[in-house]
Amino acid sequence: MFDHILLCTDGSENALRAAAAAIDIAQKFHSHITLISVFNPAPALAIPVTGGPGLVPYVDAGVIQEICDEFHMATEKAAVELLNNSNLKYQTKQGFGHPVDEIVSAAEAQDVNLIVLGSRGMGDFKRFLIGSISDGVLHHAHCPVLIIR
Repeated sequence: MFDHILLCTDGSENALRAAAAAIDIAQKFHSHITLISVFNPAPALAIPVTGGPGLVPYVDAGVIQEICDEFHMATEKAAVELLNNSNLKYQTKQGFGHPVDEIVSAAEAQDVNLIVLGSRGMGDFKRFLIGSISDGVLHHAHCPVLIIR
Protein backbone atom coordinates (compact mmCIF):
# COMPACT_ATOMS: atom_id res chain seq x y z
CA MET A 1 0.00 0.00 0.00
CA PHE A 2 2.69 2.52 0.99
CA ASP A 3 5.82 1.28 -0.79
CA HIS A 4 7.52 4.66 -0.86
CA ILE A 5 6.98 7.48 1.66
CA LEU A 6 8.16 11.05 1.18
CA LEU A 7 8.97 12.49 4.60
CA CYS A 8 9.28 16.27 4.68
CA THR A 9 11.31 18.02 7.33
CA ASP A 10 11.98 21.60 8.32
CA GLY A 11 13.64 20.73 11.62
CA SER A 12 10.61 21.69 13.73
CA GLU A 13 9.04 19.67 16.54
CA ASN A 14 6.07 18.89 14.30
CA ALA A 15 8.44 17.64 11.60
CA LEU A 16 10.08 15.37 14.17
CA ARG A 17 6.68 14.00 15.14
CA ALA A 18 5.99 13.49 11.42
CA ALA A 19 9.25 11.54 11.14
CA ALA A 20 8.20 9.26 14.00
CA ALA A 21 4.82 8.66 12.33
CA ALA A 22 6.42 7.98 8.94
CA ILE A 23 8.82 5.50 10.52
CA ASP A 24 5.95 3.71 12.24
CA ILE A 25 4.03 3.46 8.94
CA ALA A 26 7.14 2.38 7.03
CA GLN A 27 7.87 -0.39 9.51
CA LYS A 28 4.31 -1.71 9.20
CA PHE A 29 4.29 -1.62 5.40
CA HIS A 30 8.02 -2.33 4.79
CA SER A 31 8.30 0.99 2.99
CA HIS A 32 11.24 2.92 1.65
CA ILE A 33 11.49 6.54 2.89
CA THR A 34 12.83 9.56 1.08
CA LEU A 35 13.58 12.40 3.48
CA ILE A 36 13.30 15.81 1.84
CA SER A 37 14.26 19.24 3.10
CA VAL A 38 13.68 22.31 0.94
CA PHE A 39 15.67 25.52 1.16
CA ASN A 40 13.65 28.51 0.05
CA PRO A 41 16.14 31.21 -1.03
CA ALA A 42 13.55 34.03 -0.99
CA PRO A 43 13.95 34.91 2.72
CA ALA A 44 17.76 34.85 2.40
CA LEU A 45 17.59 37.19 -0.58
CA ALA A 46 15.28 39.59 1.26
CA ILE A 47 18.17 40.93 3.38
CA PRO A 48 18.18 44.71 2.91
CA VAL A 49 21.11 46.13 0.98
CA THR A 50 22.41 49.57 1.86
CA GLY A 51 23.56 52.00 -0.76
CA GLY A 52 22.44 54.84 -2.92
CA PRO A 53 19.83 54.81 -5.64
CA GLY A 54 20.76 52.91 -8.74
CA LEU A 55 22.89 50.35 -6.96
CA VAL A 56 22.10 46.74 -7.82
CA PRO A 57 22.38 44.37 -4.86
CA TYR A 58 24.97 41.66 -5.31
CA VAL A 59 24.34 38.25 -3.82
CA ASP A 60 27.31 35.92 -3.75
CA ALA A 61 26.18 32.49 -5.01
CA GLY A 62 28.77 30.85 -2.77
CA VAL A 63 27.23 32.45 0.31
CA ILE A 64 23.74 31.32 -0.71
CA GLN A 65 25.07 27.78 -1.30
CA GLU A 66 26.74 27.78 2.12
CA ILE A 67 23.51 28.90 3.79
CA CYS A 68 21.62 26.23 1.83
CA ASP A 69 24.03 23.47 2.90
CA GLU A 70 23.88 24.54 6.55
CA PHE A 71 20.08 24.64 6.36
CA HIS A 72 19.86 21.09 5.01
CA MET A 73 22.25 19.70 7.63
CA ALA A 74 20.41 21.42 10.48
CA THR A 75 16.90 20.51 9.35
CA GLU A 76 17.71 16.88 8.54
CA LYS A 77 19.77 16.10 11.66
CA ALA A 78 17.03 14.90 14.06
CA ALA A 79 15.05 13.04 11.39
CA VAL A 80 18.18 11.27 10.11
CA GLU A 81 18.98 10.19 13.66
CA LEU A 82 15.51 8.67 14.02
CA LEU A 83 15.80 6.98 10.63
CA ASN A 84 19.23 5.55 11.46
CA ASN A 85 17.84 4.09 14.68
CA SER A 86 14.89 2.54 12.83
CA ASN A 87 16.97 0.31 10.51
CA LEU A 88 14.74 1.32 7.59
CA LYS A 89 15.96 1.96 4.06
CA TYR A 90 15.96 5.66 3.33
CA GLN A 91 17.55 8.28 1.16
CA THR A 92 17.79 12.04 1.48
CA LYS A 93 16.86 14.66 -1.06
CA GLN A 94 17.56 18.35 -0.84
CA GLY A 95 15.33 20.79 -2.66
CA PHE A 96 15.91 24.43 -3.56
CA GLY A 97 12.95 26.70 -4.23
CA HIS A 98 9.38 27.03 -3.09
CA PRO A 99 8.69 24.18 -0.63
CA VAL A 100 5.25 23.24 -1.96
CA ASP A 101 6.49 23.05 -5.56
CA GLU A 102 9.60 21.08 -4.60
CA ILE A 103 7.72 18.59 -2.40
CA VAL A 104 4.95 17.95 -4.93
CA SER A 105 7.46 17.64 -7.77
CA ALA A 106 9.65 15.21 -5.80
CA ALA A 107 6.62 13.12 -4.88
CA GLU A 108 5.58 12.82 -8.52
CA ALA A 109 9.10 12.19 -9.84
CA GLN A 110 9.79 9.47 -7.28
CA ASP A 111 6.32 7.93 -7.52
CA VAL A 112 5.70 8.02 -3.77
CA ASN A 113 2.50 6.59 -2.27
CA LEU A 114 2.32 8.85 0.78
CA ILE A 115 3.64 12.26 1.82
CA VAL A 116 4.15 12.84 5.55
CA LEU A 117 4.83 16.29 6.95
CA GLY A 118 4.31 18.34 10.06
CA SER A 119 1.89 21.18 10.46
CA ARG A 120 3.38 24.49 11.47
CA GLY A 121 0.33 25.32 13.55
CA MET A 122 -0.11 28.84 12.18
CA GLY A 123 -3.12 30.87 13.23
CA ASP A 124 -5.87 31.60 10.74
CA PHE A 125 -4.69 35.15 10.03
CA LYS A 126 -1.06 34.19 9.42
CA ARG A 127 -2.12 31.26 7.22
CA PHE A 128 -4.34 33.67 5.24
CA LEU A 129 -1.44 36.07 4.71
CA ILE A 130 1.41 33.71 3.81
CA GLY A 131 -0.28 30.38 3.18
CA SER A 132 0.69 27.05 4.58
CA ILE A 133 3.12 24.54 3.12
CA SER A 134 1.07 21.65 4.45
CA ASP A 135 -2.11 23.10 2.93
CA GLY A 136 -0.36 23.64 -0.41
CA VAL A 137 1.00 20.09 -0.48
CA LEU A 138 -2.39 18.70 0.54
CA HIS A 139 -4.14 20.48 -2.33
CA HIS A 140 -1.56 19.75 -5.06
CA ALA A 141 -0.20 16.27 -4.30
CA HIS A 142 -1.06 13.28 -6.49
CA CYS A 143 -1.10 10.90 -3.50
CA PRO A 144 -2.39 10.83 0.10
CA VAL A 145 -0.90 13.37 2.48
CA LEU A 146 -0.59 12.85 6.24
CA ILE A 147 -0.18 16.07 8.23
CA ILE A 148 1.05 15.64 11.81
CA ARG A 149 0.55 18.19 14.59
